[in-house]
Amino acid sequence: MTETNQIKRTVDFPLSTERVWRAVTDPEELSSWFSDHVQMVFQVGQEIVFKWDQYGTASGRIELIEPPKRFAFRWRAHNVPDVEPITESNSTLVTFTVTPTVEGARLTVVESGFANLPESMRVRTFQENTSGWQAEFEDLLAYFAEEL
Repeated sequence: MTETNQIKRTVDFPLSTERVWRAVTDPEELSSWFSDHVQMVFQVGQEIVFKWDQYGTASGRIELIEPPKRFAFRWRAHNVPDVEPITESNSTLVTFTVTPTVEGARLTVVESGFANLPESMRVRTFQENTSGWQAEFEDLLAYFAEEL
């Protein structure tokens, strides 16, 4: 298997950039398509916690907020305890970028930093997150279905 350092997904929506921005930054909206529960104070440096009823919890830290264009957080890789400080060697960076298009808005999600993870967790984390983002984008399309 060829390893890679990032996962990238892009989708265009016939919706405003502001609408797509809300879907990726508002905790209530994120809880409707991304995870079952989201806790965060929307401010750089603050903790962000995602909870999936079926899969457990993933926590991280907000790294970047540039409304209504970019939002990024760093979250711990699988099996890294929440008590361990977040570093580049135990986490990946997720960046949502919203850009205007002629028809509406383009959402690009890039998760990067897999190459910095210890070899023992790198491949598994990459594989699980690749399938995870596929499922999350399907959930986002379903979430927006009534608006499309």
